[in-house]
Amino acid sequence: MDAKGVSGLLRGFLCVVCVAALTLPVQAADTTWQQDPNTPGSWFEANNWDSGVPTTADTAYITNGGVAQITAGAAEANFIYVGQTTGQSGTVSQLGGELTARYEIYLGHDSGATGAYELAGGTLTAMKGEHHEPWLIFSEPVYCSVFIGKGGAGSFTQTGGALVAGSVRVGQEATGSGTYTLSGGLLDIRNLRVGIEGSGTLNVADANAPFRITRRLAFGPGGRFSAPANTTVQMSWPTPHYRNTSVRFENEATDPNALSGLSNVTLVYQCVHGTLEVGGQDMGETTAGQTNNFALKSLEVGRDSNVGRIELLDLADNQPALDGNEALYVESFSITPGSMLHLNGNKLYVNGTEVGPGDGNDYGGGLILPGNPNSKGLHGDMDCDGKETTDDISPFVLALVDPNAYIALYGLHPDMVGDIDGSYKMDSDDINPFVRIICGTSRPYVPEPATLVLLAVVSLPLLSRRRPPLKS
Repeated sequence: MDAKGVSGLLRGFLCVVCVAALTLPVQAADTTWQQDPNTPGSWFEANNWDSGVPTTADTAYITNGGVAQITAGAAEANFIYVGQTTGQSGTVSQLGGELTARYEIYLGHDSGATGAYELAGGTLTAMKGEHHEPWLIFSEPVYCSVFIGKGGAGSFTQTGGALVAGSVRVGQEATGSGTYTLSGGLLDIRNLRVGIEGSGTLNVADANAPFRITRRLAFGPGGRFSAPANTTVQMSWPTPHYRNTSVRFENEATDPNALSGLSNVTLVYQCVHGTLEVGGQDMGETTAGQTNNFALKSLEVGRDSNVGRIELLDLADNQPALDGNEALYVESFSITPGSMLHLNGNKLYVNGTEVGPGDGNDYGGGLILPGNPNSKGLHGDMDCDGKETTDDISPFVLALVDPNAYIALYGLHPDMVGDIDGSYKMDSDDINPFVRIICGTSRPYVPEPATLVLLAVVSLPLLSRRRPPLKS
């Protein structure tokens, strides 16, 4: 290679190095709260921190027992630790303004640490930013987590304002204990996990406080829940649906007393696909099943013009001392036109009366189907074996071209399990996302050639048949 060629290579190499250097993340720094613990101080006062007011590149530590206050303005940080290690504690008191963490917020990180957050106004956000891929029409927010008692003790008291986060974890680790008290403001998050490994308590003190879950509300063995009468929990996935997902209610508790607040809750599903764990002892057709039995006040599948589609599941053993299947008891039940409920072999009792397909009762005009007892509530699991594999291709094609035959064979409605793109209808637009699922990738819809060939081979004999109208 001549000198000119070598020079060109060097220039190219230097360009690559310069671009890489420019794109390197800013080195994160630490800044620790040093204001007198006996006197609350402003977050925005530089002298209250040993290295100045935190920026999005800094990890903020409030660990000396002090109180950092936010009354107005826009505060920020990279990570936030309120009580990090054993013997440390701290509090954040937010009366207004904004606080945005690019990553996680920890209240009581290690065993022996204590952290508290008091949200009375403004907005607390844990979010990296927005993620956009060329195959998505809309940008997708990338949310982070708030840990209330990760390994230590944490408390979050909300009397106003709004919490925006991907996940709130209350009592995360075995040594962790946390309490979330909602008595005002807005709780609108993707995941709320209470007492999964540690001890977690969710107290709803104001029935009028908006409470919406868009991915998962989960109570673990160490979870506790209380709520006043007429509390409503919205289980809904916001539109437009650029990516489909299930909205799930999960319950691994074994003590109905621990989740006594459920008996005061109306659970409202407005989503393409949702699941609801049944956990009550099946006592048959009796109103006794509504007492101390993981019962709900009310279940609404769809509300107003928003439809809901859900499956009842029995994945956890909530009654370990009893044999037999578990059931769901509610005082009232409604299902709007266009909405669906799949029982999946589980019993639903409304005010002591069993609900079933064709039982002669009109609960609002929606569709109630027997479902499939083997269903695990997974999108794309067309054969109901609890996993998404190439074995689902044949039933997928059957559901696409002859939905009545699919219902007769599997008990599930195609629009419930095969609507992968979130359009509220299974059609040819679901083929690409279905292939993505069975290929096990979240990248663009570029399946392996073997999968495409298999899908085509299975499809040919069925696509020649005329799709019949779907029976309602």
